[in-house]
Order: sequence, then C-alpha cells, then structure tokens
Amino acid sequence: MDGNIVFDLVPESGANRAISNVHISDNIFYLTNTDYHAVEIQCSADPTVAKGKNIRIAGNLFDTPSCKYKSGILVMNTDSVEVVGNMLAYAPEHGISVSRCTNALIAQNIVTEAGQSTPQRGGISAVAIRASDCQNCLIQSNVCVKASSDSLRIDGSGTYFIRDNVFKDSYTGLRAVGDVPADYIEITRNNFEGVTEKILFVTAPSSYQIRRNRNYLTENSGTATFSGDGTTTQFSIAHGLVSTPTKVLVTPMTADAASDFYVTADDTNIYINYKSAPPSGTDNLKFSWYAEV
Repeated sequence: MDGNIVFDLVPESGANRAISNVHISDNIFYLTNTDYHAVEIQCSADPTVAKGKNIRIAGNLFDTPSCKYKSGILVMNTDSVEVVGNMLAYAPEHGISVSRCTNALIAQNIVTEAGQSTPQRGGISAVAIRASDCQNCLIQSNVCVKASSDSLRIDGSGTYFIRDNVFKDSYTGLRAVGDVPADYIEITRNNFEGVTEKILFVTAPSSYQIRRNRNYLTENSGTATFSGDGTTTQFSIAHGLVSTPTKVLVTPMTADAASDFYVTADDTNIYINYKSAPPSGTDNLKFSWYAEV
C-alpha cells in the first residue's frame, strides 16, 4: 500500500492468521473520526499458527486533528518488523506500539504530542513509542516530543537496544514496566531534554547498560586544581553523575599532589583524602579524574 491519501479508513489485519510481506509506505492518513488504530498489523498469538513476518511501515504521515483513534501504528505477533521514518501526532494512547515481535526496528520516526489533544482512555497514559515483549528490538534515532506521559515505554520481557533518540518535554523519557522484567536493556547516546524523570525502572530489567546519554551522566571526567594550605587534608570534586560512582580514578599531576591519599565518593562529589596535609602553594595540587556509575 503506497502513495495513498486515506480519509477515516484504516488498514488492519485479522487477528487469527499469519500475515507476511506487508509494505505500507508514503501514505497520508487524514483521520478525524476513526475510533481505532490508524494502521494495525495484528497476527495470531496462537502458537499453533505461524507468526506474521516481513512487515515494513515507512514514510507515512498521520494528520489527525481531533482524532479518536487509539494508536498511530500497531504491530503485534510478527517477525522482522520495520517502523521507519513516519510522522505522527496527537495519538490518544500510543504513537507507535510494537508488541510480541522478534527482530524489530523502530527508527527515525517523529512522534509528537501523544495524548495532548484527546482525553485518554480508561486511565491509559499516552506514550510516544511503546515496545512490549519484543526480542532483538532496536529503537534508534527517533524524536519523541511532548508525550503526556512517556516518550518511550518498555513493557515486559525482551531485549532492547535504545540508541541516539531525542526525548523531549514529556514527564518520563524512558520507563520500564511489566509483570516480568526485560531481559536486557541498553540505553546509549540518547538526549533527554525537558524531561522530569529521565529513566524510570518501575520494573528493573534483569540486566542493563546506561552509557553516554546527554543530561543523564553516567560517566564523566576532567581536571581539578587546588591550592594547598598545609592543614587541609580533604579536597572535593563535583562529578555531576546521576548517582554515586562505582568506579573512580584520580591521578596526581603535580609533585605536591603526589602524596599518600585515598579516594571516596558520594552522589555529589569525589573526595581526595590525604593522610598528611599537602604543602602550601598556589594551584600546586592538580589532578585528572574519571568516574562512572
């Protein structure tokens, strides 16, 4: 399905069969009174029925003033899924929802103002992107702005690689929930801006890695210079991390700094503790430092 303009009619699949080799691209969906999902690919959850596979939804525009639909894009129970390069606004529940899928790519979508124009249903809070019970799910280079609840929600089990996204002006940047934890979540190089709770693990994943995100520092480094006075034995360096570091490396860079000391840390500072006060001098104590959570 390519290159169409759709008015208040939506493509959907039957829920009791396998659907394969679907390509929906470069369409405009103008939806003002559609009380369902804008695009739905929902295959059977019955283990005796083959799952759907090879689903690609790309480059579509969803123009939805005062629309009542639930999700912009909903894909369930499929293998090999791409949801790439779509633009969506004002979804009451989820801009994009991918559930119980294997080998899924959600990338380069722009999802704005989920839940902002229409009352939410049944207490369900609106989310820009939701991924649930997916294996090998890459969520990359999306822009999620002004969701009324979460920019991104991970729900339930699975493995997720979340990279290079922009999460802006929502209550939560990334939330992990579910009756069972995710098996693994990697969160790297994302930008959190104007977000109240940047990363919130309601249900903590079994394993995770958080690295190199903007406005959510889990590693930091720098130099620090102090002037000794012959009596002070402790010097502090603000590390700027989201919590107390588990790894700290401090290296003296001047002769006066190279005395006998040990290092401690809390959620705000690194502390250099000398057993004997270093000598007096102006800017005579210089250190390089590295810390990570």
